[in-house]
Amino acid sequence: MSKDNWFVRWLGTRIFFRIFLMTAVMVTFALTVGAYFSLSLFTEKMEQKGTENIRNILEQTNKLIDSRMDMLLRISNLILNDPAIGELASERLLQDDRDKERMRGAIGKYIESDPGIVSVFLLNKERELFIPSDDFRSDAEDAEETKRRYLSFSNNRYSKGLTWVPTHRIDYGSESHNGENVLKLTREIFDSAAGAYRGTVVVNIAEESVYRYLKNVDVPAGTIFHVIDKNGIVISGTERSGVGKFEYSYTYMQAVLQKEGSFVRDYRSIPYLFVFNKLESVDWVIIGAIPVSELLSDRDRIMRGLGVILLLVLAVSLVGSLGIAYSISRPIKRLAEVMRKVRSGFFDVKAEIRSRDEIGMLGESFNEMIARTNELLHRLQESHYKEKNAEIRALQAQINPHFLYNTLASVVWLAENRDYDKITDLVSKLGRYYRQSLSRGMDVVTVRHELEHIGNYLAIEQIRYGTKFAYDISVEPAVYAHKCLKLLLQPLVENAIHHGIMNKEGNGWIRVDGWKEGDDIVLRVIDNGGGISRERLDEINCCFRSGRSLELAHSYGIKNVNERLQLVYGPAFGLFYSSEEGMGTTVLIRFPARYE
Repeated sequence: MSKDNWFVRWLGTRIFFRIFLMTAVMVTFALTVGAYFSLSLFTEKMEQKGTENIRNILEQTNKLIDSRMDMLLRISNLILNDPAIGELASERLLQDDRDKERMRGAIGKYIESDPGIVSVFLLNKERELFIPSDDFRSDAEDAEETKRRYLSFSNNRYSKGLTWVPTHRIDYGSESHNGENVLKLTREIFDSAAGAYRGTVVVNIAEESVYRYLKNVDVPAGTIFHVIDKNGIVISGTERSGVGKFEYSYTYMQAVLQKEGSFVRDYRSIPYLFVFNKLESVDWVIIGAIPVSELLSDRDRIMRGLGVILLLVLAVSLVGSLGIAYSISRPIKRLAEVMRKVRSGFFDVKAEIRSRDEIGMLGESFNEMIARTNELLHRLQESHYKEKNAEIRALQAQINPHFLYNTLASVVWLAENRDYDKITDLVSKLGRYYRQSLSRGMDVVTVRHELEHIGNYLAIEQIRYGTKFAYDISVEPAVYAHKCLKLLLQPLVENAIHHGIMNKEGNGWIRVDGWKEGDDIVLRVIDNGGGISRERLDEINCCFRSGRSLELAHSYGIKNVNERLQLVYGPAFGLFYSSEEGMGTTVLIRFPARYE
């Protein structure tokens, strides 16, 4: 049998481990499933809450940027509707530098009204009109080139009236904003009465005025904000290196096309939550991207705390499972131990009852059953003992007349031969034999008494058979005073003579000896007669050990001796045979050493 099978069988016989494993597995399963579903629900709620928070933040930022763009559009409208600016729509050309200064002053008040406006240029290419605000450096090396480039913004007579130019580096010699990022708002000046185009207003707006709404938002670490136009150009964003460039990411382009919503996508090899909204005042989309790991960072901390709590609860549950298994299995184990003793033949036991539950009721019923069984066994043993005593008396009644008849026949034979000394000796031994057989009606005698009885029997038989056999009785004196059942040796010695020596050619011998072995007395009868066959020897020993009936001619006497020994002393005692065909037989009588 393999080790695994041994473990399974061993575990299957231990109710303690079965109960513990069942409760532990159920508790662990329940806790694990509960924790899993709780965590899944919590994660879902965290994602929803995180998405909602980012969406709210994005909506607020969206409104701020929308408001900012709307303000810039309003300022551009004010510029268009300013009467001083309206002179550009007239047929009159500006006559001198004073008119240009007056026009530059009109522009300047709008720049001063909003710090996000870097510069304003008034343009008309046909009339070669270029009026910049004060930030323009006319002494710059590329001033003429800048003038021609800006005049090109007024080249399109079929403009829709408003155009946003994506973020770029400031593209003229600036007094105070060199190197900064700007985006342009271009508006045409159109004379509706005359139906003619009169010029263009170009407003350079600091990208910083948009960025400041993104950089100060309280969001988890790693969050990215971008404002992107419909062509994928980054107008502004928290990642400064990408401002003014094309954002080629497929994920970003999906957000731009959808304009509003949210989704989770892998971005830069990790999952990101993307939330995006369209700005109402301009055709831009504001996108917020937050790493899912940061979004769920609170969940991870809670998971660790929950894991510790779960382990503590699991430990307490396992200890509780041990307690439950112990409280159930312990009384069952005690009851099983008592039952094993009863199965081994010890009926003088009682189950200890410590509870009033079903196991306690079972223990009480078991105690009642044992008490009743003891009573019945006592009655049965008493009845059996009486029956065996009746049998031995009947056996003795059978032996005595037959033995007396044979002995008297020997006396007659000796009288005919006038051997009066042997007659005297024979009659004397016969008298002692019968006196010891009676033993004043007692069933238990001393070993000494039993040896004297068998000595008289052997002496009488030797007188009868002459030199057919010799005998010897050699028992340790230490066992003389111990008690034994009456009439143990005679059936064995009689078998040795009549079924051993008499079936052997020539003379034989019989030896009776004995000794104390531990807490037992052992008496032995040995002969060198014909012996017993192996099959019959195994049958005799098997029957004697198992308590089965022995069916053997002329075996009633030895069967009676074995049954009486086991009835009085228990199944561990009785007769034990060994023999070899043609070599003789040895039989051991084993019983406890007692003085009572």
